[in-house]
Amino acid sequence: MSYTDAFKAEMVKRMVGPGAVSAAALSRQVGVSQPTLSQWLREARRVAAMTPPPEEKKPT
Repeated sequence: MSYTDAFKAEMVKRMVGPGAVSAAALSRQVGVSQPTLSQWLREARRVAAMTPPPEEKKPT
């Protein structure tokens, strides 16, 4: 099944920060497999790690 980027971002938000739920718990709530949710979380963390902090970004 294909999911929108907005849906993936919302699921990642629910797995991080205050009140975060585990991928397993979120899987039971929304019906997306736990491995899929975990993959989205890993991808989001990898992208975040590669993005420079705002003060290091060069103006375009």
